[in-house]
Amino acid sequence: MKLIFVVFIIVALSGLSRAHKDPICGQKPAQHGYGDLFCAAAFPRFSYYPNLKECQKWLYSCGITNENHFKTKEECEAKCKE
Repeated sequence: MKLIFVVFIIVALSGLSRAHKDPICGQKPAQHGYGDLFCAAAFPRFSYYPNLKECQKWLYSCGITNENHFKTKEECEAKCKE
């Protein structure tokens, strides 16, 4: 009986950890935004693509459209990848 209870708790907690994935990761991937500025430089950034369940690289110029952007793939995966 105790074993069944322990297994139930483990399963419940594993589901709970997935439910608490950062809401940023559910946003659409960041877009190339320019805002009111013109930027001549471009820097690599990564966004999490929920439908693909992976982080992909894109080039940042100016004006990011949302919070789903990270400086490194490792940072993106640590925050979003299940």
